[in-house]
Amino acid sequence: MDLRQIEGFHAVMEARSVSHAARTLGISQPAVSALIGRLEKQLGVQLFTRERRRLIPTTEANLLFIHVSEALESLRRMSNSVEEISKARTGTLNIVAHPTSSISWLPPFFADFQQQRPEIYVRLTTRSSEVLRTVPDMFDVGIAEPPLELPSMEIERFRLRCVAALPLGHPLCDEKIITPKHLDGVPLIRLSRWQYLHHEVARTFYNAGARLNTVHECEFFATAISLVAGGLGVSIVEPISVQMAAERDYVQVREFLPSIWYEAVLFSPQERRRSILTEEFIHEFKLYIAPYTASYGDRSSRKRHG
Repeated sequence: MDLRQIEGFHAVMEARSVSHAARTLGISQPAVSALIGRLEKQLGVQLFTRERRRLIPTTEANLLFIHVSEALESLRRMSNSVEEISKARTGTLNIVAHPTSSISWLPPFFADFQQQRPEIYVRLTTRSSEVLRTVPDMFDVGIAEPPLELPSMEIERFRLRCVAALPLGHPLCDEKIITPKHLDGVPLIRLSRWQYLHHEVARTFYNAGARLNTVHECEFFATAISLVAGGLGVSIVEPISVQMAAERDYVQVREFLPSIWYEAVLFSPQERRRSILTEEFIHEFKLYIAPYTASYGDRSSRKRHG
């Protein structure tokens, strides 16, 4: 019994006419009759009788029709599933991400990404960059801060030009560009001292001869931005995290010079073949961050030793 015989039998059962079944299948009436004849011979039963030029299915045909209908429906669903997977509209995406990307970058990104792919399932795990440097390869894509030198990973580096986040109504909102001289002695909210951006800000102020007046240290950009919105001071932050707060008029954003860069890496297990969904995620995530990046595409691929 082959698929063409099953389709021919199903078409005849639904149409109760060889001629109508032939039109449905796009073949000749003799071809349909031949399909039914071969099927009856293989099964060893009669499937149809004729009464007054009408095809009447036998009991065996009615029983077979139930199973054939279920089988064809299963094939249809499987075909649809394959098409959905091939178009990256279904499947599971396992992402590990450091807090900045997990809290600020990915939620608005997925609002669009999953709207176009409502059938996908995303598992987002948040860990510090230190932990992500030792995480097992049980994920599709990771995002973290450098350094990340893992022989088993394919790594793409990118950097974002930091901006100045100002409370609404702050006197410096009249400036288009903020420099360390503008912030000389101004209350400043900084990331914790164990983060490299803390020291980049200090170095930039020192080189400009400006005085740092740190009033608050915190671990996350999201916290710093909330403190700015509360009027506690100014902060130098990466641009994606502050975008939503600026759009909602919680803070004002200004260009900051000289440039301070926030660096991150996109990585994936090299020995695991990327799914189409993973490739789609990486491609669209690059487009998402592109407006905020000045240098992009530093790509390194490392092979596992041994």
